[in-house]
Amino acid sequence: MYKIDRMNICKEENKTGDNMLEQNKTDNRSDSILKGNRYIKDNGYLKTVLRIFGIILILSVTISDAADNPLVKVAGFRSSDYGGPSNGNKYGHDQVDPAYWVMVAQQMSAKFPGSSPGAQYIVGYIETPETNTYMPFPAPAGYSGMPNVDFGPTGVEDDMLAAFDNAGMKIILQVEPGDANVSRLATMILNKFKNHPSVVGFGVDTEWLNSRSYKDGRPATDSEIQSWLNAVHAVNPNYKLLIKHWLPSHLGSGHVTGVTYITDCLNLGSYQGAVDDYVNWANSFSGSEVGYQIGYEEDMNWWLPMSDPAKSLVTDIKARVPSANIYSVYWVDFAITKEFPSSGKSPSSGPSPSPVSTITVTYPNGGENLSQNSQHDITWTSKNVTENVKIELLRGTSVSNTISSGTANTGKYSWTVPSGQTVGVDYKIRITSTSNSSVNDTSDGNFSISAAPKSITVVSPNGGERWRRGTRYSIKWTTVGSIGSSVKIELLKGGILSRTITSSTNNGGSYSWTVPSRQTTGTDYKIRITSISDSSINDTSDNSFTVR
Repeated sequence: MYKIDRMNICKEENKTGDNMLEQNKTDNRSDSILKGNRYIKDNGYLKTVLRIFGIILILSVTISDAADNPLVKVAGFRSSDYGGPSNGNKYGHDQVDPAYWVMVAQQMSAKFPGSSPGAQYIVGYIETPETNTYMPFPAPAGYSGMPNVDFGPTGVEDDMLAAFDNAGMKIILQVEPGDANVSRLATMILNKFKNHPSVVGFGVDTEWLNSRSYKDGRPATDSEIQSWLNAVHAVNPNYKLLIKHWLPSHLGSGHVTGVTYITDCLNLGSYQGAVDDYVNWANSFSGSEVGYQIGYEEDMNWWLPMSDPAKSLVTDIKARVPSANIYSVYWVDFAITKEFPSSGKSPSSGPSPSPVSTITVTYPNGGENLSQNSQHDITWTSKNVTENVKIELLRGTSVSNTISSGTANTGKYSWTVPSGQTVGVDYKIRITSTSNSSVNDTSDGNFSISAAPKSITVVSPNGGERWRRGTRYSIKWTTVGSIGSSVKIELLKGGILSRTITSSTNNGGSYSWTVPSRQTTGTDYKIRITSISDSSINDTSDNSFTVR
């Protein structure tokens, strides 16, 4: 949620000194292009042609520079389920309206050539008394009962993200953690939604880190920020981590490689006050990626009269700190309809985007133990995938075995674990569309492959048989796993060895034996069969048979 008691704290705390970088000097490329020799100056026609050529060249270079070095990389919005009118925000907008939010992201991105439309999309909300975070969706497998996390019965996140997928957006899934384990939150949320190509990372609003015990949230340390980043990268090494506060002192040193530092400062007083504060933020995190949340209702007195406050702010920040590495600028939802009215607006023109295609592995999905030679059904679900799929066995991040290079997308594939598959605890299944390799999914967690169980089972005689002395009979057995090439067969009477029938014979499952004519009669005989290579692998008749 969003505190209203931090009105003037930003300007007091977010200070880094008065050393500001000078504004870039004017590019004089047009002057050099328009210079020529006296002949050209005296020839009006050529002079005009060269002037036009120079202008075209300057424009093309400018456009190319904007694409290669945009002012910001991502421009869009910040969205929560409490930012709309139903929660007292008169000028806010409800979170569940994909067409509106896509429109806002596209309009924001259009202000900054070369940027991508995107958002901070909040999926975990602080709950009173600020120890627990609430996830609107049901608990994924293995996360039920997670400390300081409550789950809801349903969620709209997949539907919203599908719309963002279609619009080519870049989404950061953000949480307000309370006392919950942030690394585990990142693992759970990113694994749940990683099938959406719009998802590019995870965000933490540290204002709510242990917020019941700390008024403005507990300051995060570099070591724990690094642990959060490690958890994010364990799901996808290309994912980003964004951490947010209005006080630089709450975000460690501000120089953990790979982390983006976002400010959500509000009540800045004036446009110049906002620029000063945002410049200080860029200087505080010099060398790191930064980002800005803008458009709070508390600042509406100065941004509402402006024609384009977002572009003006970013342009002036870059003018004063040319080295500022701005990843994102997000317009917050609390008063967003004043800048982006919902009536009469629509997302970009053109044909409707194709429905998003997804694959989700459901078994094995983490925690299972599969033994060599055992048969299992690999299962998955899919949306808008009609083509065949490829199934691979991964160990770590490498392909250990291609189970099927192309099988029908039925949601199930029967697989027998090879007898020679290396034993290990770090296996996953990956399933990929054969026509679009970007449509794929991998098991959420590791599963194990263990050695096949090894056993001998006496089949005959196994109890109740009546064998006559001097008569030939077949002793039969079955085996599971590799027990070796030879077995020993013994005759027991009353549980005591009576004779060794054979000290070693081929493990073929059958042995022809003539009961000795002088074998003592009795009703308490059994057969014991033992592996020669591993004496612990053996079996005895379940019940006694008779020799007569």
